[in-house]
Amino acid sequence: MAKRVSQGGAGGGIMSATPRRSLLTPGGYMTPRNNLASSSLQAAHNIPSYDLPSHALLDLTGDCKPSLHFAPLQESIKQFGDAIDRWVSKTFNEWQDEKLGNEQREMDLVREIKEKEKLIQEAKVAQGQLYAEIASEREADSSARQELRDLERRLASVNAQSESASKELAEVEEKLKRKRSEKLDDREIIKRQQESNTVELNHLERCTGLRIEGTKQASTVRYVWSLVNPDEYGEEVEAVVDLSGSDYKLLSHSPPLPKEKLDQVMKELNSSRKVWAWVVKMRSLFREEVERLRAERKARGE
Repeated sequence: MAKRVSQGGAGGGIMSATPRRSLLTPGGYMTPRNNLASSSLQAAHNIPSYDLPSHALLDLTGDCKPSLHFAPLQESIKQFGDAIDRWVSKTFNEWQDEKLGNEQREMDLVREIKEKEKLIQEAKVAQGQLYAEIASEREADSSARQELRDLERRLASVNAQSESASKELAEVEEKLKRKRSEKLDDREIIKRQQESNTVELNHLERCTGLRIEGTKQASTVRYVWSLVNPDEYGEEVEAVVDLSGSDYKLLSHSPPLPKEKLDQVMKELNSSRKVWAWVVKMRSLFREEVERLRAERKARGE
């Protein structure tokens, strides 16, 4: 094993401090300077002779000038190390910038989702209020129809009565005319209001995700729901209902729903005749089915 030996003066040298085992005399040792002891063996075996002291690595006197210059190599190694450090620093900064960008985009996306969920919740509340108003108007209309039928029965009974009854009948007829006129006025007001609210109604349809439209088949209506799948709010589900008979009949629906639940919902619809309640329950059934399909796809790793 070689070690460095510091030499006095301006120069320096390297020598071998450990004797090397001779290849010609096993068990014997010779030093790099033992030229006389090995000269006969070198001549006998045609081994080249080396003037070892003339080499700079084995010079002990400092006469030979150093022949190995490590300064350029060290400078190249230093430059290479600096280049590696610059590349690592640049790459780390780029990765850091990309990470910050991804985190910002993720935060923006979460904020956008929360805003949309808030809008959807507000739309649901507005939808519930609308359904309540529709139910109230239906109840009022039913009461008005019942009152009208009562008045008509009274009108039939007073036709055979005295002059006083005829006067009363005239008053009742005048009252009916006023009510009919008020109803016509109300219908005209509602019509104008609907026309002025077309843009808002369209916006409400987009928010609630419910669209009602006719089909090519007579007496059938298609109910289309969106905003059901959290992964794809534009995905639509639908149900086609036949209105031609005394009972509502479900002709088709997509995606398929459990038969027992579907039969129960249709039974409640034909019993209560509350279409708005049926719309809410059908949307819940479709939402449950979509969630089930999502869970299956997630379990399969899709």
